[in-house]
Amino acid sequence: MPHARLLGDLLAERIAAGDIATPDCLVPVPLHPINLRQRGFNQAERLARRIARQLDVSIAMRGIERRRATQRQSMLAASERRANIRDAFACDVDLAGAHIAIVDDVVTTGHTVRALAACLRSAGARRVDLYAVARA
Repeated sequence: MPHARLLGDLLAERIAAGDIATPDCLVPVPLHPINLRQRGFNQAERLARRIARQLDVSIAMRGIERRRATQRQSMLAASERRANIRDAFACDVDLAGAHIAIVDDVVTTGHTVRALAACLRSAGARRVDLYAVARA
């Protein structure tokens, strides 16, 4: 997917050029396994791989998951998105004191990343940033 390479590299350049602390690891917004099988790839993961390579940080893939299949947020009204994503994520890894950066392609209302950030903070993350290509 050439777009992920380009967008990931551009985002990494922007992060590196800014006055932004480098995180301990990246967490791409996870897809539910059913959605992953249907789509065939996780766009956030592809972006995270490019960013991780450029910033020389790890990607946390294990122990952080979307435990229930939700409707696509883009298909819902803003008022329905929070309820749709509630309790969708699980984190079974100790993140005590870690600085985490969530990676996503597009952020609209922010409900998905807020829910994931809350899950990561519950697992002990001391700081959670967001790296996204676009904000709608």
